[in-house]
Amino acid sequence: RQARRRLIDACETAGRARPVGTYVGVEVTTEASEDPHLPLDAGAIAAGLDAWSSEGVDHVQLGVHPGTIATFQTALDGIRRHKDGDAHSIRAV
Repeated sequence: RQARRRLIDACETAGRARPVGTYVGVEVTTEASEDPHLPLDAGAIAAGLDAWSSEGVDHVQLGVHPGTIATFQTALDGIRRHKDGDAHSIRAV
């Protein structure tokens, strides 16, 4: 997030009216990890997407692990919650 802030500042300094589009990736998993990730929970996924949206991120790619029908359904539920609650939702895949 600090790198994103520096990018926005650089765009403003250069006189760019709008910063370049920002894409981020985040892991969604049931496994414990020291790496940044979201828990496999629809509410947590929606909250994570809401947070990225409020920071101006244009697109979030979710890496869902393990990749099963049930885990993808949970991720889709989180995406739907985000889109239902935010008129300026980001694109999540």
